[in-house]
Amino acid sequence: MDKYIFVVLTWDGCGHCTHFKMDKKYDGLSGLEKIRNMINELDNVTIVESNKPAYNSDNNELYNILKGGVWFPSFYLFTVDEWNKVQSGIAPSGLVMGGNVVNGEVKRDGSNISVKPSAIFKWVKENTQKGSYNHLSYEHRLNNLWSS
Repeated sequence: MDKYIFVVLTWDGCGHCTHFKMDKKYDGLSGLEKIRNMINELDNVTIVESNKPAYNSDNNELYNILKGGVWFPSFYLFTVDEWNKVQSGIAPSGLVMGGNVVNGEVKRDGSNISVKPSAIFKWVKENTQKGSYNHLSYEHRLNNLWSS
């Protein structure tokens, strides 16, 4: 089974991010706490929370690598191999809720973006199930042709 990294990218200067992280409107949990609990139920997905400080733009490795339109909060999905590129300072390819990431360039595709934990969880599950046609990189799709 493929392994994925689900990244929640927030920014201290973003009102939507603050509400997502603080408002306890999901059974006494914030949106972030709720999605964290939901993602932890998936065996093949690890959650990473990444926050960009409001006054220090050089203090977030993912944000510094991505090019194009980055919105907050944003939800990314990478294979483990693609996430390891981020750790090495190399631009990754993957998915962002509402678009794609190709070699670090974020591109909107017109699909829906939501901060509701149920919608986020549905998006993660749809894109991490075996046989999904939304796999994350050309190399990943090519490798999976031979491993099925």
